[in-house]
Amino acid sequence: MKIKFLALVAAMMISTTSFAQFSQSKSSSNSSNEISKGWNSLYVQYNSIGTSYSLSSFNDRNEDYGDEYQKAIDNSGLSEKLNAFSIGYNRAINLTPSTPLYLEIGAALQYAFYSDDYSEDYDYSNYYYKFTGSMLTAKVPVSLLYHVAIPNSDFAIEPFAGIDFKYNIIGTAKAKSEETYNNKTYKDEEKIDNIFDKKDCDGHQANRFQAGWHVGANFVYKKAFIGISYGQDFSKFHDDIDLKFNTLSATLGCRF
Repeated sequence: MKIKFLALVAAMMISTTSFAQFSQSKSSSNSSNEISKGWNSLYVQYNSIGTSYSLSSFNDRNEDYGDEYQKAIDNSGLSEKLNAFSIGYNRAINLTPSTPLYLEIGAALQYAFYSDDYSEDYDYSNYYYKFTGSMLTAKVPVSLLYHVAIPNSDFAIEPFAGIDFKYNIIGTAKAKSEETYNNKTYKDEEKIDNIFDKKDCDGHQANRFQAGWHVGANFVYKKAFIGISYGQDFSKFHDDIDLKFNTLSATLGCRF
C-alpha cells in the first residue's frame, strides 16, 4: 500500500512538471514575486469521514459477541459516517527559486458530529434507539504542492500530497433507547462525557494522537481557491475495534 501511494505521488508530480514549465514561459501573471516566495491561506472545509473497523476482538472463547454486534449494526441500517467542518491556516514556502514547488504547513480545528437512529418492531413491543456524538480535533497538515499556471489566464492547478498529524481534544457519545411494551414506555440513556478519558471509558478510551496521509488538488483563480482531497489514517482511533478514519474533504479559501 505504501509503495502504491508513493508511486501515485511521484507520478502526479512528474506529470505536471513539463506543463508547469511551459505555462510559466507563456504566462507572466502567475509568476509574480509573491507566488515565487509563497503565500498564506485561510480556508473552511467540509469533511465526510468514513470508518473502517473490526469487532472480532469482542469475540469470546465460547460466544461470538463481536460477530453478533457486527450483524446488529449491519441490520440496523445505521450510518457509519461522520460529518465535520474545519477552519484552518496554511503557509506555503517555495523550495527552489526555479520551480513552483512548495512546502505547505498549517494548522486547523475540526468539529465532527454524528447522529442516527433506528427502530425494531415486534408483535408485542417495539424498540427505538438514537445515537449521537461529537469530537473536536486539532490538525497539522504538511504537504508538498506543485503550482501549475494555466497560460494566458489567472487560473492555476495545484496537485499536492502529504501527511496529517491530529490531536483529539475532546469527544462525547450518547445513546438513548425506548422500549414500548403493553402500552408502557421504558426509557434509558447512556453517556460518555469524554471518550478520550480513561476513567470515563473504564480503560477503553480512544486514542488522542493520530497520523495519516492525504492527496488532492487545488483549483486557483487569482487569490481564491477551491480544493478536494482524500486521506486515510495510519494509526488507529480505537485499539479495541481497530477503528480508523478515511476522509473526503472539500475546501474553499483565499490567499494573502
